[in-house]
Amino acid sequence: MISISETAKENSTIIFDVSFTDENEADVTPQSIAWTLVDSQDNVINSRDGISVSVPAPTVSIVLTGDDLQIQTSERYQKKVYRYLVVEAIYNSDVGDGLSITESIRFKVENLIHLV
Repeated sequence: MISISETAKENSTIIFDVSFTDENEADVTPQSIAWTLVDSQDNVINSRDGISVSVPAPTVSIVLTGDDLQIQTSERYQKKVYRYLVVEAIYNSDVGDGLSITESIRFKVENLIHLV
């Protein structure tokens, strides 16, 4: 898991630039990339489950905005609200084909109490 220090604002926008490297730390373009957004209880947020990246590249931008960063009713009065962006990719390299990369990024969503 990667934890970032940047905090997203509730109902706002945050952009993650995700880079992929192989076992030798060389840039790699995956054959496929998909991502899922979950809360700390592993509930999928805003139906963002297995979202495919249409044009795989060594670095892709994943944009979360609006309802992706909405505080759920059960989280409304929590001071710290976390989300997890889970990224999965499949790539080929000198050691084999169909190799997996899986990583999660934990980030905080600032709970703007006055928003409903």
